[in-house]
Amino acid sequence: MDRVTEFTEIKVARKYRRRTVDEKRQIVEEALSSGRSVAEIARSHELNANQLFDWRKLYLDGRLGPLAKRPTTFRTVAGN
Repeated sequence: MDRVTEFTEIKVARKYRRRTVDEKRQIVEEALSSGRSVAEIARSHELNANQLFDWRKLYLDGRLGPLAKRPTTFRTVAGN
């Protein structure tokens, strides 16, 4: 007696969420101001702690806040 068992692979689409700059900044500020661990805050917002560390670095470098929202202005440099 031979038995054939069929396995069906079910692919589940990953849920990726795009966060706005304001959302990222709010989460980073929560991580910086509260006494909770980065991992705990990341879990509460359903994201990876490594992602939060990256956002925190950008924030501390001034690239994830009000400075990042300002439009770039160019100045004319007079030549010889």
